[in-house]
Amino acid sequence: DAPKNGLICFYYCREQRVIEKIFLQGAWDNRECPMHKREDGTLFGEETHTSFVPQWLREFCSETPEEGPKPCPQPHDDHWVRPYRMRRIKMKMYEKHSEAKTMFNALDRDGGGSLDRKELAVGLFGLGIWLHPAELAALLDALDEDGGGEIDVEEFETFWDTYTFA
Repeated sequence: DAPKNGLICFYYCREQRVIEKIFLQGAWDNRECPMHKREDGTLFGEETHTSFVPQWLREFCSETPEEGPKPCPQPHDDHWVRPYRMRRIKMKMYEKHSEAKTMFNALDRDGGGSLDRKELAVGLFGLGIWLHPAELAALLDALDEDGGGEIDVEEFETFWDTYTFA
C-alpha cells in the first residue's frame, strides 16, 4: 500500500544483538567520526551515547525494563515504531493547534462531543493532515481507550498527554 503521491517512510529496525555487535566492533565509537568528539578533540564517553536518544525512546534501548536504558545509538527491534508514529501524528496536529481541547473541537465538526472514525478522518483532512487508512486505524486504536468506537475529549486529552516530544 505505497502512496502514489506524497511521502513514504521507512523505519530502520535492527535486532539488539546486531546493535551490540556493531558497538563492540567499534563502529559506534569511531575515532574519525566528528559526532563522537568534543570541541577539544577528546571523545565522548560511553555514558553519553544514551543522551543522544530522546527520553521517550530510551526505554526501547534495553532488553527489559528492569535493565534500564543501555548506552545505544538506536532502539532495537520494531517496538518503538508505533509510539514514534503516534508522536509524528500528534506533531502534525500540534502544528495546527497546540492545545488538546482546541484540536478536539476543531475535529468535532458537529459539536457532538465525540469523534468517530469518519469524523476524525474528515477533520484531520480538513486541517491538511492526510493519514493512510492503516495510520488512521492505528490512531483510532490509540485514541479509543474504552473500545467504544468513538473518542471523547478525555480520551483525546489522554492521548495528547501520553505522546510527548521530550
